[in-house]
Parts: sequence; C-alpha cells; structure tokens
Amino acid sequence: KKALEITLADLELLRDHALAIRKAADAHDCFGVANLMEDHVTNYAKQIWFLRSMLA
Repeated sequence: KKALEITLADLELLRDHALAIRKAADAHDCFGVANLMEDHVTNYAKQIWFLRSMLA
C-alpha cells in the first residue's frame, strides 16, 4: 500500500509540472508543446484515477 501511495504522490507531482509547462507553453504560443503536455496530463489523470481506486 505504501508503494502505491508514493507512486500516487509522484504522479500528482508530475501532473502538476505538466500543467505548469502547458501553461507556460500557451503563454509563449508553443502549441506543439502545449498539446504534448495536454496529452501527458490526460495520461497522468487516468493513472491517478486508477491508483486512487486501488487505494480506496
């Protein structure tokens, strides 16, 4: 259980960083980077949901 909690925290941190990168990319009109980060955020959200359901 502890390993899943650590993994969940790491994924949430990665998601937050990807969101920050996406926001910065949007501000600089780097649409390719923004789209890539959006894909990463979506993937992190799915993994976070899965881990939370396992921990429930």
